[in-house]
Amino acid sequence: MGFTIEQQKAIALARARKRKAESEGAAAQLPGVEQEQGGRYEPPLTKGGMTVNQGQMDDFVDGAAEFSAAVNRGVTGLVDMLGPDLFNNVSSLLGSEMRAPTIRENMPGIEGNFMDEGYARDAVRVTGEYAVPIAAGGKAVAARDLTRPGGAMAEFMGFGSAKPVGMTGVAAIDNAPRIDPEKTKLLPAVPEGVAPKNPKVARDLALKGQRGDVSSFGYKLDDYGREVKDAAQASAAKVGYPKKIVTMVAQSTPQTKKRMVKMLDMLEATMENATNPNRLTNVTGESLIDRFKIINARRKLAGKEIDAAAEKLRGKNVDFQPAVDGFVEEMQSIGIQFSDDMTPDFIGSNIQGYKHSEGLLARVVDRMRDIGKNPDAEAVHRLKRFIDTQVNIGKVSKDGLASEVEIPLKRLRHNLDSILDGQFPEYDKANTVYSETVGALNALRDAGAKRINFDSESASSALGQLSRRLLGNTQSRAALEDAVRGLDEVAKKYAPKGYDLGDTVVEQLKFIDELERQFGSDAVVEMGFQNEVAKGAMSAMSGGKSDALGAGVNYIKKAFEPSDKQKIEAMRRLLSGSATN
Repeated sequence: MGFTIEQQKAIALARARKRKAESEGAAAQLPGVEQEQGGRYEPPLTKGGMTVNQGQMDDFVDGAAEFSAAVNRGVTGLVDMLGPDLFNNVSSLLGSEMRAPTIRENMPGIEGNFMDEGYARDAVRVTGEYAVPIAAGGKAVAARDLTRPGGAMAEFMGFGSAKPVGMTGVAAIDNAPRIDPEKTKLLPAVPEGVAPKNPKVARDLALKGQRGDVSSFGYKLDDYGREVKDAAQASAAKVGYPKKIVTMVAQSTPQTKKRMVKMLDMLEATMENATNPNRLTNVTGESLIDRFKIINARRKLAGKEIDAAAEKLRGKNVDFQPAVDGFVEEMQSIGIQFSDDMTPDFIGSNIQGYKHSEGLLARVVDRMRDIGKNPDAEAVHRLKRFIDTQVNIGKVSKDGLASEVEIPLKRLRHNLDSILDGQFPEYDKANTVYSETVGALNALRDAGAKRINFDSESASSALGQLSRRLLGNTQSRAALEDAVRGLDEVAKKYAPKGYDLGDTVVEQLKFIDELERQFGSDAVVEMGFQNEVAKGAMSAMSGGKSDALGAGVNYIKKAFEPSDKQKIEAMRRLLSGSATN
């Protein structure tokens, strides 16, 4: 095991005295001692025909002591893994708080720190710690490979297969190549989305990234960022909550936890009073309503900003002819011809006789004629707004004939907007905000919220019910997921300073699903499709022996399960971050 603990202490004490003497200039007072530039104490030594200074010998002794301490850590770590650590892991799985002390925790002086901080010390420490496991596994360290701890250690110490030929001892140290930090990374980065094989590394990443990964179950970060065991998580798992749910709740944002606490309050109220009309999904609906209100308010303000910027466009020259020429060419490609005064002729065209498309095009062309060939920028803005009233910018018509005109008109509108944005920055800024906010709201409506009155008192309830599709397999799930994500991003972008939007909708929904599984759909007050199917199946079993057997099984099951009160108390402790042992 290398140097004993007492030897390591003696070495450390000698080095401390030596450094103190140097700092006080004591070396200058010692008789028969040679002085080098800077006043460093360098007694001459001779080894193998070479003169070796005391500083080099001290560095070598420090390296040996650091290596010895690392080997001690490797040995005690191996013993702990086969003994106390194994006992503690089994104890944790059984829900017990009993823990066995480890050897490493109670062995003084084992941490080393004889060498100065740097890559050299890191290489020595890791090589020593892994020497015992490598020896136990029968694996040799490759020669001259500085990317491996063994090779880096040999290169630094000047011995073994990595030392330069013809050089020994201190000469090998002095002439050793410098270690490249980029080649001695001891813990390579784990690619995103790939789970690390080392459970400890996986837990570290999950905790520090607050990812809610089950690999971090049972642990949390304290106020100093250190990993500590979390008894509240163990208690929650003990009463029946799955580890993945426990981990998700423990690592949820403070804002999300506030929503979850509100759900627990509503759940308890419902369990005590069957007539309670509150649904847990109302809480999730409130999260979406908060975001909707922020975006809608910013949309209205952006509309006013556009109008203010448009007034400044009055009398400003702008060339909109390229946009008009492109539109005319598209219309001619489907057989529509125009006279000198821009009157459209539909005879022989793709839309001849289709009154909706003919009327739509005629109205827009009339407006174009009204503003003349040389309109100012404000008139072009009004033309763009007129097109907005004629076509639904956010949707593509399912009617093939209608799209023959609608799509080119939307392209005309886009080109007019680009001309104005490129020439007038203030108009462009207001227009961008308006476009983003309108797009986020339209996406939510198209994903299923079309009939919801966002100003009504029942809006949160309706949005909460709609949001449950996010956890289902319906066709509209993808569109709703994109809409909710977009709503969240735009709301956070334009939220007033200090406004708190840290809650997560999907985590709230998963929490509701788990509460429903633990306490039943009646307690959660949900009437989803899956619940109705389950109830129908139970009704089909009713009658005679089935009822009696079912009642007996449920009675026995309930006798061994934690009570509802215990489950709620455990979840409250988890949400508050405290636990009782």
